Amino acid sequence: MTWKSLSIFTGKRSTCLKIRSPSLLNLTSFLFFSPGAKHYHLSQLPRTPQRRLVRYWNLSTRKRQDTEDVLHAMAYDMECGQVVNNVLSGIVWDSSVKQSLKGILTAGFLTSFKYSAKKIGKMFKSMKSSPQQA
Repeated sequence: MTWKSLSIFTGKRSTCLKIRSPSLLNLTSFLFFSPGAKHYHLSQLPRTPQRRLVRYWNLSTRKRQDTEDVLHAMAYDMECGQVVNNVLSGIVWDSSVKQSLKGILTAGFLTSFKYSAKKIGKMFKSMKSSPQQA
């Protein structure tokens, strides 16, 4: 495992922490931030992740809340890091599927299949060589 540097905003100034993490982006460390710092980071997200967070949050509540209210409430939620991780994973998944379908249409099925097989092989190879998360 290696030490990763993470710059966070603690309210008055930005500080740099050294976090030991097997993954490049460890959102579970998001739990240790104060609600104010979480709110700051959530408000700095691009519009698409913010909209998806609002949509996710409003599914579980009866009344519709606007973006600012949702981000404020999420800052106090203990599962905030996991929710953000799920939303970002969904965005990446959607764009990956769209790109794959476009590749099949433009390059043809056989060429796309060969390319995908190479990419999947590369993924499994990297999963074998990387350390497992605890």
